[in-house]
Amino acid sequence: MRHGACIGWARCANIGPGSAASVPRIRRWGRACTRWIKHSPYTFKRTYWKDGVSDRVVVALGLPLDKPSTVSVAGVFMDGQTVRDWYSGKTAVVSGGKVQFDTRSPVALIAQD
Repeated sequence: MRHGACIGWARCANIGPGSAASVPRIRRWGRACTRWIKHSPYTFKRTYWKDGVSDRVVVALGLPLDKPSTVSVAGVFMDGQTVRDWYSGKTAVVSGGKVQFDTRSPVALIAQD
């Protein structure tokens, strides 16, 4: 599969267990496309659009538990933009197309703050 290829179409609902309460804006129904960003840690972006409304998230899986996690968000969020890991609640500013969270969690759900 080539980098950035659309790897799936789906209806956008809850991203993960318990996320409906913490990420209400992702529960909209509409067209969504998932695109791979990086192999390790496995990172993908999910974009949503319907009737002029759009949203973007980056999901990173398999993050290290023993050190802060750096996640690529290039092409999704711009340098200087503040984003939040909605699982931990922590925020970070995008720099060089990446963000770093000291969450020590294997999963990050990153969206605009």
